[in-house]
Amino acid sequence: MNNNVTDIAPQKIMVTLEEAAEMLSISRPTLYRWMGINGFPAVKIGGCVRIPVEELRRWAADQVRGGDKGSD
Repeated sequence: MNNNVTDIAPQKIMVTLEEAAEMLSISRPTLYRWMGINGFPAVKIGGCVRIPVEELRRWAADQVRGGDKGSD
């Protein structure tokens, strides 16, 4: 069985920061910068930060279409 993130992410509701960075093909430092962008879908549960998979996909698609033109 292959444990590639792309194989397991569709089954998960949320992913870790490392998994999200791999899904987006970016580095973890870049993901941390993107987390500062208004509307980036990150949630803190206790002491852990998780990224909801479907919201991440929608956010990424929106960025490809030009992002939120009205954000700060």
